[in-house]
Amino acid sequence: MPVIAPQRYVRQRSSAVLFSQYPWPGPSENDVVDMLLARVGELVESEGRLLPGAERALDLTGERGPLALASSTPMALIIRCLTHFGLIDRSSPFTQRVRNLMANPIRASS
Repeated sequence: MPVIAPQRYVRQRSSAVLFSQYPWPGPSENDVVDMLLARVGELVESEGRLLPGAERALDLTGERGPLALASSTPMALIIRCLTHFGLIDRSSPFTQRVRNLMANPIRASS
């Protein structure tokens, strides 16, 4: 088996190609993604910390106008992290906008 620079290879090939060329009897691609996202959530909850002043910055910015949250992270993980840090449970302009986003998510057009 050739030695592959993982970062370079992954950038050039989709995960579907990678899985088809190097199959294994272990978990499926979707199962691996689910396990990784679950682990990221666990790590955020066990070790993650907000930077000093983050909540104040969100509140001040939210008072001046609309805030946006743009991420390729699945919404379930975003909500898990925001909930963990108490950013959904607070009464603030930022929290109100996140709640609106949760109720009416913007979907990427296909």
